[in-house]
Amino acid sequence: VIVRSGKGEKYREVPLNANVRRAIQAYLEVRPNRGNYLFVSNKSERLSESQLYRIIRKYADMAGIKAHPHMLRHTFATKLLREGKIDLPTLQNLLGHANINTTAIYTRATMQDLEKAVEILENLED
Repeated sequence: VIVRSGKGEKYREVPLNANVRRAIQAYLEVRPNRGNYLFVSNKSERLSESQLYRIIRKYADMAGIKAHPHMLRHTFATKLLREGKIDLPTLQNLLGHANINTTAIYTRATMQDLEKAVEILENLED
């Protein structure tokens, strides 16, 4: 996928895995509107950020969860890092961050991480 006007109006390409490519292909085959953009409105215009936000919130509400576009991005990045599936510089490039310190935010410990660390004390021998 090509991101033409992301944050800071930077151009970048984002790779997609095979499952996502198949899902997009299936979507493109059934969507009624054609256009130059992946996600289009009923008028065949690109979806605005606010439209996308509303769509995600609508389905999140229906599922009884909290979600918004940035939360999805943050969850994606955090999950990759926490499971040791990716290193920080690779994630930096994937997210399009100019500064690795911005990406490092995703490495912050959660309360659950801190509780696990404290529980380790229970298993240590004197």
